[in-house]
Amino acid sequence: MQKYLINSTQSSVETALLSVYPESIGYITHYKWVVCDDEYQGCAVIEADSENEALLSVPPLVRRRAKVHKLSFSV
Repeated sequence: MQKYLINSTQSSVETALLSVYPESIGYITHYKWVVCDDEYQGCAVIEADSENEALLSVPPLVRRRAKVHKLSFSV
């Protein structure tokens, strides 16, 4: 498995919509969030087999704007 950094951005309206869907709870609680200019920005490090699989952690409503970055660590 690889590690991926996911950045997700959504408006306050989208955040309100997502909060009523139980399947979005993990997304809301496991991401780290900040608010900047009335836009919610969240990020998380996800272990997955591919970028597409990592992107599945983002609800479909806001998935099109999410960005996935494959992480590689060196010592």
